[in-house]
Amino acid sequence: MDLAANLYKEQQPALIPLAVKIINTMLAGNLTSLTEEQVAKYYRQDVLIWTLFLAFRRLDRWLTTKLFRRRYEFILPGRIKR
Repeated sequence: MDLAANLYKEQQPALIPLAVKIINTMLAGNLTSLTEEQVAKYYRQDVLIWTLFLAFRRLDRWLTTKLFRRRYEFILPGRIKR
């Protein structure tokens, strides 16, 4: 599901139906099939989680560099086009 949902982030939502179809053919018989709606819901949740996570990392960077006047040891990603 994560692989199919990442197609949204990569600006390729037209490939999601094909990805869902391929994933469903690979699933074993006892697993429920994947739907495009499930992929979209998963992606919305993933966006929320990563947005919050990166916001807290930026806050940590600000506190470390501005308030505590120490060097921030990590590189943060730039804005992600979604």
